[in-house]
Amino acid sequence: MRIHHRALDRRAKAHELRDQKLATGFTWRGARFQADSQSRAAISARALRAQRSGEPVEWRTVENEQYPFTAEEFLAFADAADAFAEQVMVETWALKSGL
Repeated sequence: MRIHHRALDRRAKAHELRDQKLATGFTWRGARFQADSQSRAAISARALRAQRSGEPVEWRTVENEQYPFTAEEFLAFADAADAFAEQVMVETWALKSGL
């Protein structure tokens, strides 16, 4: 007889949904951007550079189109990427406890 553990299933399902949402990315000012962990790390690094230098930033959308930002716009974009990821994590935690 095989024992099936529901908590592990709930956790795996929550992580799968989290990964799907992050892989889909997020929309900011009408353009869709990647939001996986590697992309968020790159956004954070570039935001730090933009904050220090004040220089404009070119970033790529999911469709691989250039998207120009002022330094201030890129900082707001980085905040939006972080807020998106945080919201996905909050939803994941709720799923883990509520499924």
